[in-house]
Amino acid sequence: MDLQSMPVDIQEHILLQLDSPICLLRASSTCKLWRRLIAGTVFLQRFRSLHRPPVVGYYHNTNHLLRPVPIFKPAPPVTTTIASRYEQFDLFLPLEWLWTGTVRDSRGSLLLLEIANMEDNTRCQSLYVVDPLTQQFDKIAVVKTDTSLKLEAFLLDGAKPGEIGTSNFRVVYLSQSGTMAAIIKPGGSYRRVRTGNDQGKNMLFLGSAAGSLYWYTHGRTVFSMDKSTAEFSSSTLPYFEDFVEPTTTTKFSVTTGRDGEARIVFLAGDKLNIFARPKGRSGDWVLEKSIPRPSAVKLGVSSAQRFSLGLSMPPSADTKMGMVKLIASSGQMKILAAFNLNIEKKHLKRTEYEKAYPIRLPWPPSLHACSTGGEI
Repeated sequence: MDLQSMPVDIQEHILLQLDSPICLLRASSTCKLWRRLIAGTVFLQRFRSLHRPPVVGYYHNTNHLLRPVPIFKPAPPVTTTIASRYEQFDLFLPLEWLWTGTVRDSRGSLLLLEIANMEDNTRCQSLYVVDPLTQQFDKIAVVKTDTSLKLEAFLLDGAKPGEIGTSNFRVVYLSQSGTMAAIIKPGGSYRRVRTGNDQGKNMLFLGSAAGSLYWYTHGRTVFSMDKSTAEFSSSTLPYFEDFVEPTTTTKFSVTTGRDGEARIVFLAGDKLNIFARPKGRSGDWVLEKSIPRPSAVKLGVSSAQRFSLGLSMPPSADTKMGMVKLIASSGQMKILAAFNLNIEKKHLKRTEYEKAYPIRLPWPPSLHACSTGGEI
């Protein structure tokens, strides 16, 4: 059977098996038929859902001379082509920024960077969206806050869902005690959104799951922001045994259940309480189940005396289904080990304690042109 007589759906299935956007780009130049197939919006969406761009490495926030310094670590395995460009990832910031820069979030091929200046007890913060590969950056905002407040910022996809780039992104920021959030787009356009936290209670960020960001406030109130619409809503957790009003997020986490909906996980002594909303994303939370917390012996850290939950992903990235990060510490709060715990399958896997911000290779520009009808 030659190519012309082969059914189109079989050809599409073959093209979907290609393992990278670069291979797809080469295939699109083979013949007009394949170019037409690959240029289809539905085909490209299916391909992206099957083949995410590879992670080339991770940024970590470290301290040098008591100042934050972001460093890049490559992700194995490394191809020769990518490895030759690693120096560019290391040198993407102006030299003076390296002493004050902190990575706040990452999404696709972009970083959200905070530059802080400590002068006269006032913290001056500037936010930048940075493309490490091209060294492009877009200054987002300069926000002056009281030293007791911490700026929270998140990097989200732009107007086109599932896509992000220097011309297609959104930045959301709010202070811990903020009643309003700002949603900023490329070019500086923005709008303000009321969070619903009208009393200005301290908002503890729990993480991202099922397409929303989550915060906890005093009184068992949970605020969430839909990442597609940037609209806030509130809900309530029930009172339960062993509940103690938290002052930090070390007892809370969020994850995604098998049904694709969010779960809130609360660490209460030697068990994990898991809460769900029976009507999807609306309504208050109810206790779905409780599972035993893995013992120190099972974790292989018999000297552990304290346990906590932590963020395992960049702030804006949805947690993997059923996954939470469990951290084991000594009595002096020294971190002994960290584990990814699947609350559905009860599987444990040792992981790194520090938060890492992945960077992925961008979608090839030629395929962008192909999908909009341009020439390759």
